[in-house]
Amino acid sequence: MKFELVTSIADAEVIAAGPGMRVRLYLRKAYGDARWRKMKGTLLFGYRTAPAHGRVTLV
Repeated sequence: MKFELVTSIADAEVIAAGPGMRVRLYLRKAYGDARWRKMKGTLLFGYRTAPAHGRVTLV
């Protein structure tokens, strides 16, 4: 089922940074050395047949 984002990510906040991230080694190997942060936020999404279907929190 395909969906589309109705709004951009809002209320973005950092929930983990530095050595507290478990996937940091994978991110470093796959995408290079950077200051990786785990973030969460909310957005509004909808299906092509029914826009603005629901709100989801991304983690």
